[in-house]
Amino acid sequence: MTLWRAYNLHIAWLMAAVPDQVRLRERRQHNLHELAWQPVPAATPATLDYFMRDYVNHLHHHLRQIKRP
Repeated sequence: MTLWRAYNLHIAWLMAAVPDQVRLRERRQHNLHELAWQPVPAATPATLDYFMRDYVNHLHHHLRQIKRP
C-alpha cells in the first residue's frame, strides 16, 4: 500500500506541474478510445487534461470498491 500511495502522489505532483497550455491543448491523434477508462472516440479531439482526470476518476472508482462493506 505504501508503494501504491507514493506512486500516485508522484503522479499527482507531475499532473500539477504540467503547464495549462500543454494540459489543455487539443490533440486530434490519440489512443484514448483504447486506453482511457471512459473512452474518447478516435475521431474526437482529446486533451491531456481529460486523460489525467480520467485517471483520477478511475482511481476513485477503485477506492470506492475497496471501501464497500
